Amino acid sequence: MEKLPEYFVIKRDANNPLWRKYIDWLNEQTGRRFDGTAIYYGRDGNEYYKGYDCNENVECFLNSPTLLTLDQWNAIVNPKPKSPKKNLIPFDLKKWQEGAKPFTRDGKEVKQLTYFEGLESTFCMGGVVETTLNKWNLEGAHLPQNEALSLMLEAPAVESFINFYPGLQPAAMQYQNSLDACKQSRSKKSGATHIIKVTQIGEEVTAEIVHKY
Repeated sequence: MEKLPEYFVIKRDANNPLWRKYIDWLNEQTGRRFDGTAIYYGRDGNEYYKGYDCNENVECFLNSPTLLTLDQWNAIVNPKPKSPKKNLIPFDLKKWQEGAKPFTRDGKEVKQLTYFEGLESTFCMGGVVETTLNKWNLEGAHLPQNEALSLMLEAPAVESFINFYPGLQPAAMQYQNSLDACKQSRSKKSGATHIIKVTQIGEEVTAEIVHKY
């Protein structure tokens, strides 16, 4: 569940520290002063109190609201930032200027990224994420400090080629930067059987056979 249902209620659990946070959140939404002593609180779409209310029974709410737990509410309202994707690297101005594609830490593409020269001591990067204009400093920190929207770069794909010799440890094999260079470096006496292309994108490494002798 990524967003709150249109109508929902939560049952009181005074022993859960999230209960006080939930009541405070309700008061921010409504401008009321709910004290958290009723059994159920939530949104049922009533014409008073901006659609929010409290009751002793679920049946007293309008529109048959969905019963949520405090953990479900918290996960929706206060989502944890997703872990960085393995193919993203920290923002670097030079790498971006050289063509690396910008993303947020949670994987959203950053469009129209612009560097405002002379503002390096503050938030000197601006760009659009989905439909919203965002700001970052030169290290990629987001304003106002949303870690999920930290500025990152797509890691470049680094390709290398090695001749595979049966019985030889991979650490002893010599990497080349092109297929032709790998063919030319082959030692016929050692009996290389094929060439492997190794591709690294961030922390992800893949290998495939691209030539057989």
